[in-house]
Amino acid sequence: MGRDQIVRLEWDIAGMVGNILTYFDRVIDDEFLLKKGAHQFFCDGETWDFFINQKTISGEVESGHFLHKNLGLIPVTVTIEIGDKKRNTSGFHEYDEENEEHPGIIIVNHTENIKNLSRDEIKIRSRSAVSHELYHAARWFIDQVPGTQGLSLKAHAENVEEVGARIQEAISIMPSTKNPSDPADFRQHIVDIIEYYLIRNSVESTMPLYSDLREHMISMHMAEYRKSLGLF
Repeated sequence: MGRDQIVRLEWDIAGMVGNILTYFDRVIDDEFLLKKGAHQFFCDGETWDFFINQKTISGEVESGHFLHKNLGLIPVTVTIEIGDKKRNTSGFHEYDEENEEHPGIIIVNHTENIKNLSRDEIKIRSRSAVSHELYHAARWFIDQVPGTQGLSLKAHAENVEEVGARIQEAISIMPSTKNPSDPADFRQHIVDIIEYYLIRNSVESTMPLYSDLREHMISMHMAEYRKSLGLF
């Protein structure tokens, strides 16, 4: 297989995301979120800021979130925005194709009205989206594998880079009581990721395409997961 045809599971994406979102989760737990308006979290690897309810809460990063390239350590900048009037949660990895020495930035938008989201939902969706985009950032920064823009729904659903990112999503949202190396535990969470992916892409559960693509994606993701762990 070439470098663009593998799923990389050796990186501790879940651990990196845990470091990044420690401060985000802490503020979400402690602060009352307004039911309208926007709030923004920003972390650049050294400091973090949460602009919330017309005030700013800031601090220093105690444990870094880094991507390794050779012996270098470079922080990944993450921005999370909450509380627009659109739908669902989306993530983006923005990078400069001319600059392979920088991993780029990660932007997560919770564009569903905040009144429809609980604190736990905001935290889980943030962890899911950041881990997905962090996988893309690592693949770009370490392996120079570009993003997957401009694909059709079916091509995007089947793309190995997107499969790898969704696998990392599932692992990152698993509670400590679950084992990421247990296929049964993993399957429960990858199914949630896939179902939300389909709904977010306007494939409603009542459509014939939903059940067909859902089963196809579950089978494909489980196969890549087992192969990556050496389980055949």
